[in-house]
Amino acid sequence: MNKSFILSLGIFILVILLCLQCTKSVKMNNLNLEIHDLDFHTSHNQFYLSTDDQTSIDNLAYIEVKDAEFKNRIGVYENLVVVHTESYGHIKGRLRVSNQPTILDYPKIDHVVEGSIKVIESKIEITDCPFGDQILFLTIPNGIYRVRISSCNLASVSGDNGEDFYYIEIWPAPADDLVVLKQYKNE
Repeated sequence: MNKSFILSLGIFILVILLCLQCTKSVKMNNLNLEIHDLDFHTSHNQFYLSTDDQTSIDNLAYIEVKDAEFKNRIGVYENLVVVHTESYGHIKGRLRVSNQPTILDYPKIDHVVEGSIKVIESKIEITDCPFGDQILFLTIPNGIYRVRISSCNLASVSGDNGEDFYYIEIWPAPADDLVVLKQYKNE
């Protein structure tokens, strides 16, 4: 074989590999990494992640909440995730949006649960309960996302407040059932 044929073949293969790599990144929504610290007050041991101008939150009044929702510490609806907290009022946490979840350090986490949410208006809002005050607003491409809530230091709560902390991760993923990855044992 002559050298120019081998060189041309090598360049052709390199171009094909680069095209395949570009195709993979386009399919992932290409989210920029965003990390937001959360520090706010809520009520009724819950707050919300919603994607539809609070329509889903307003409809909660007509939904019978099952005991499993409290045990799992999450309520999953098409355009809404209800995060059930140990503290009644003051909530601290961090929200991370990226193309994939992090690897969990299970010994340091009390409870881990995942569910899916459908983004329909290019946004996710975190709001308190019961007033619906906006805590955080994110612009995010429409699509299906996975939401993981990792609850830490739950045993510190005495009365209405404690040092509990909620690490929320959001990444693009196909819709899937709710799954509890680690169940809090002190309930």
